[in-house]
Amino acid sequence: MKTIALISFFLMLPLTTCQQKQSQEPGPSSITYTALSRGSYWKITATADSVMVNKDREGDALGMRIKTSQWQKVQSLAKEIDLGTIADLDPPSNKRAFDGAAMATLEIEKGKSYSSPTFDHGNPPDSLRKLVDYLLTLSESIE
Repeated sequence: MKTIALISFFLMLPLTTCQQKQSQEPGPSSITYTALSRGSYWKITATADSVMVNKDREGDALGMRIKTSQWQKVQSLAKEIDLGTIADLDPPSNKRAFDGAAMATLEIEKGKSYSSPTFDHGNPPDSLRKLVDYLLTLSESIE
């Protein structure tokens, strides 16, 4: 009986270690949202340490320390996005083509850079909406 218990223990061991590795997979190291038009510029960069906002192409960025809970939320929202298909997303509108909206992109750094196609500021593809909205909310507290 001990032999059967020992064999089943060793057979189950690889399954539990695989599950632990999947849950410990690191999230993105940084996320950058950029929106620009002829007269405006807005760049938000979130990392584990800070949120930086630059509202001028040539000016200095303003920033604040990010709380652990805020960074964890950014990480969880980013994990909902399929990075393999982010470059193939279709923007829901095309106002940026005639200056009806600023052009926006989302870039996620996770070992390598994953960038979305250009979309209208304020109207991201559905799979990016939660993350973009949260980044914009974080940036509002920086003045």
